[in-house]
Amino acid sequence: MPEDIACYGPVEGEVGGRSFELRLVGSAKGVVIAHVSGVENRDQAEKLRGLHLYLPRSALPQTEPNEYYHADLIGLEAVLEDGTPVGRIRAIHDFGAGDTLELVRPAASPVMVPFTRTVVPVVEPAARRLVLNPPPGLLDEGEP
Repeated sequence: MPEDIACYGPVEGEVGGRSFELRLVGSAKGVVIAHVSGVENRDQAEKLRGLHLYLPRSALPQTEPNEYYHADLIGLEAVLEDGTPVGRIRAIHDFGAGDTLELVRPAASPVMVPFTRTVVPVVEPAARRLVLNPPPGLLDEGEP
């Protein structure tokens, strides 16, 4: 839940590694409202507008076998079961029916791949790759 962000401890800014403590104040319209340590007025808050905040990996719970954080999957090379390279994972999306991998391919348009055990039977984060078993037509180039 977004409201849990303050429970993990300090967050870090994307640039310079500045650390911030968050104290949850509330939420509105799907946005978490928090007090940020070291920010005492509107001018200081404006200087942070657009800054992406991250949790250190060490603050996150260990994953179970066959569980992955999105960050573990982004950038993995995707190969077919015979080892043929297909592309790299650019992003993970959830449009309501489960996670979908956005696969960018060097010689073709990007494609969305369902992140299921059937279509992605092997995930090897340590080897920086995953194996695809795509259904017929999934990787075909469609008509423009």
